Amino acid sequence: MEKIVKRIERICTEKYIPFYAIFELTYRCNLYCRHCYAPKDQNGELSFGEIEPILDQLVKMGTFNLIFTGGEILTRKDFFDIAIASRSKGFFLILMTNGTLITANIADQIANLKPMGVEISLYGACAETHDFVTTVPGSFDCAVNAIRLLVDRGVSVVTKTVLMNSNFNERKEIEDLSNSLGAIPNINAGIIPRRDGSLLPLKHDLSFEDMENCFPEEIVSANFKQSADPAKRIPCKAGKAVCCISPEGDVSPCLLMPANLGSLREQTMAEIWYQQGNEFLNRLRTPEAYKSSPCANCDLLKFCVRCPGIAYIETGDPFEKSPNACHYAEWRHQIYSESNKA
Repeated sequence: MEKIVKRIERICTEKYIPFYAIFELTYRCNLYCRHCYAPKDQNGELSFGEIEPILDQLVKMGTFNLIFTGGEILTRKDFFDIAIASRSKGFFLILMTNGTLITANIADQIANLKPMGVEISLYGACAETHDFVTTVPGSFDCAVNAIRLLVDRGVSVVTKTVLMNSNFNERKEIEDLSNSLGAIPNINAGIIPRRDGSLLPLKHDLSFEDMENCFPEEIVSANFKQSADPAKRIPCKAGKAVCCISPEGDVSPCLLMPANLGSLREQTMAEIWYQQGNEFLNRLRTPEAYKSSPCANCDLLKFCVRCPGIAYIETGDPFEKSPNACHYAEWRHQIYSESNKA
């Protein structure tokens, strides 16, 4: 099954079919996480009446997977109208939520959607740590309760944890907690700038010493086996098999690459996605563009795991050097050098 999905992804990437559509339903959120990259302001969310024809357009374009995110998706009173309509059109759904608004009744409704999965943020193994990150007391207990409610109903739950200087000491405990709840832990390092370019979230990032303590050597060394060809090392599907739709209906190549390609209040999805004259989109889809990147001849290339979207946020150009990626590449190089000395 996995091989079939990978083959479909490859075909969609080659033909620019948005296999994954990330739909930001709202920027409203009931939490105020210290590291949040999403904007807080918005100018008029798409209504359900506006969203439904967009879903039809995605069906015609060949989209398989619909990822609902925010903000907090359950702050929308019409969320289940949107989700039920999406399921009726045949989409595979993935829901991203902080879990705090999930009651037994809400969990029943989510289970009835039969989503591919629900991803819930888990920032600590205890209330003190998690609630410090979210800045909202009680959010840990609500998230843990939501995980239990969904798992009890047979819903596949993934807990999403970004490691930062306030929770990295609980990495193993977070993993154990997630497993004990019947969820799948997904724990990663890498705080990113806000999508408006603000570097404020980076003050919560890990130091080199923290990262060395967090990750065993085998995880680090796995990144050293990648191709030195930038076009092959950066299999980014943004603008090819991935698209993103903002709460206001603006289309971008990816959630982490907020380059506005057009508005769904003015054009159809196909008109925006297959426009011929968009220089940014054309460049993104040109393999040669990666070869001309300043990263192509970098001494740290084999230590680098680079996201073009983050590079865009940082520099305004997805092909420029990413300070975030350089930071982590320097760390991997340092670990590699120290292990070789030993």
